[in-house]
Amino acid sequence: MSSDSDTAKLLFEYLRQAIYSPDDVHIDLELLPPEFREFGEGLQFLAKCLGENKRFALALAKGEFDAQSPPSENIIAGPLKTIQNFFKHLTWQTQQITKGDYGQSLDFMGEFADAFNTMVEQLKERKEAMDKRANDLREFAFHDPLTGLYNRNYAMMVMQGWMDAKKEFFVVNVDIDNVKLVNDILGHEVGDKYIIEIAGALKELESCPVLCRTSGDEFLAFAEDTTRAELDAALGALRTKVMRVSDGGSNHDYRRSFSFGIVKVNPDNTHSMDKLLSLANGRMAQNKIANKAARFKRQGEEI
Repeated sequence: MSSDSDTAKLLFEYLRQAIYSPDDVHIDLELLPPEFREFGEGLQFLAKCLGENKRFALALAKGEFDAQSPPSENIIAGPLKTIQNFFKHLTWQTQQITKGDYGQSLDFMGEFADAFNTMVEQLKERKEAMDKRANDLREFAFHDPLTGLYNRNYAMMVMQGWMDAKKEFFVVNVDIDNVKLVNDILGHEVGDKYIIEIAGALKELESCPVLCRTSGDEFLAFAEDTTRAELDAALGALRTKVMRVSDGGSNHDYRRSFSFGIVKVNPDNTHSMDKLLSLANGRMAQNKIANKAARFKRQGEEI
């Protein structure tokens, strides 16, 4: 090398190329004066580190957070490694959030952490609102607003499920007596109270854990682990109890009663759901006729 000026120009050009094109840069240390060769080796190491950092940074920019990081001797890669660890942890946290863990939060990264934590809190609030809405819809879909019992949709779902599972169970059709007459004479408000009162009485039937109001004055109940005789006795006793309430004085100005029909469903049942419901309804109608015949034998009854 002819002069220190030429050496400086060579080293500067190498440094410039190392910054802008670290993978393509090369310097022949033999062309440097002996006193500059150690410095040249240092620039070679710097170029190597810059090349590693460039490749690593490009991988991170593409979202390749599992990319191989530069070796430990590349100390200038430290901040990039920190960013890599941050994004790997952030990816894991995001995956946890998608699984419903809204307890994830960041306590570093400044404004980004604030934005992230706000986002998680908003997602949690929206999820809670959606869950509440879903629960409200399920409540509306499967519950009767007047009595709080299950409704016809739920009754059909349970019955079909039990039939598909080949269970042995009883279908109980219950119809409140004289609701139309009460509505016509005393008004629908009294009629609604009548329905609510009978619904409350039917809840006492421990043998019928699934109780549904399927229409204005009609209910369906499903019973397991009992017999027809036990069900018939329990319903008859409950009906007698309800009728006694009607005899309580001036506050009870109509006779309370209900009729019922029971159908057993065996595991080897071949009837359709509609057929079974029709059978239960027919037996309820027969029971209603018998109740009316017995009532007409009495004198001086109210409606």
